Amino acid sequence: LEHLIPDEHLAGLLRQHGLCFRHAQLAAASWKQESARQWLGEIMREFLAELTADLKEFQRKHDHRHRDQPFGREINVVRRALEFLLGLEAGVGGAP
Repeated sequence: LEHLIPDEHLAGLLRQHGLCFRHAQLAAASWKQESARQWLGEIMREFLAELTADLKEFQRKHDHRHRDQPFGREINVVRRALEFLLGLEAGVGGAP
């Protein structure tokens, strides 16, 4: 994490995949520049806002009034939320 340089390529990866909670904390603690920590915080806020929106949509579509609506990207949001919280990767250690 110390060798990662905040740039647009890394920002794109983090917006799409995020970092698990533990690695986000480690990055924030290891980066010396306040601007880098603020940059990471903003990227992670964007990632978490999207994850939260997907969780809400997943929950909404499980309501009987919306059960006829097809799932979109929120279909795997529970797995993504667990990956964020626990640091799991899909397909590793038996994770679906």
